[in-house]
Amino acid sequence: MRLLLLPALILCLCIQGQALADDGDSASQTAAEKAVEKTVQLAEKKLASQQYDFMLYSQMQQVANYMSQYCIFNKHWPEPGDQTDYVVKQLNELVPNNPYKPNQLQESQFFSTDSSYHYDDPTKDDFIPGAATGAGTGDPDNVMPDTQLGTSADLRVKLEFNPSLSAQMVRDWQTEAPLEWQTTPGSITAISNSQDLFVIWGAGANGRPIKSPDGTTRLYIGNVNMYSDDMSNY
Repeated sequence: MRLLLLPALILCLCIQGQALADDGDSASQTAAEKAVEKTVQLAEKKLASQQYDFMLYSQMQQVANYMSQYCIFNKHWPEPGDQTDYVVKQLNELVPNNPYKPNQLQESQFFSTDSSYHYDDPTKDDFIPGAATGAGTGDPDNVMPDTQLGTSADLRVKLEFNPSLSAQMVRDWQTEAPLEWQTTPGSITAISNSQDLFVIWGAGANGRPIKSPDGTTRLYIGNVNMYSDDMSNY
């Protein structure tokens, strides 16, 4: 009788062992899949962060271009008060979208005076003259920017005055940004001594200045006085 039960017992143990092995393989597979998923998520997050940083850097360039043109035309940095408030609001309308808040995009309303214009290639077979252009039609007197602007202190792009700003300070900031440069992600700050120099930095996802691949601080540097020699070091 015992001899008859022995093969059945061995078979049962084999089945249990196989089940345990299968469970082990399944657990290992699940762990591997989770590891791969985590790696993919980290890679996607890093890529998105790089894309947002690039968008912010492009906006910093637009701010630098605006301030350069302002200084050339007016021959000075905006004075505190009404001039600064006006320029700050202009800059925030120029770059209204925070790259680190992609779900809060704003667009300006506009229209084309050419109702038959089409973005598509008119040589294509499916081209339809007068098709939707992506812009509306309307009255020029009714075009208003679709942006919500508060006071200068609340806006994403800011101007600061630093009378001690020098070319050497900017070179030092390229290597290591000041510790107090910590603010809301997506913020852009333009600093000037109102004499000959201004510098622009942008806050990345961590609130600190965005950096180049080599680890240096990404800055835009401009000249208040187009005839100044202080920019020769850049």
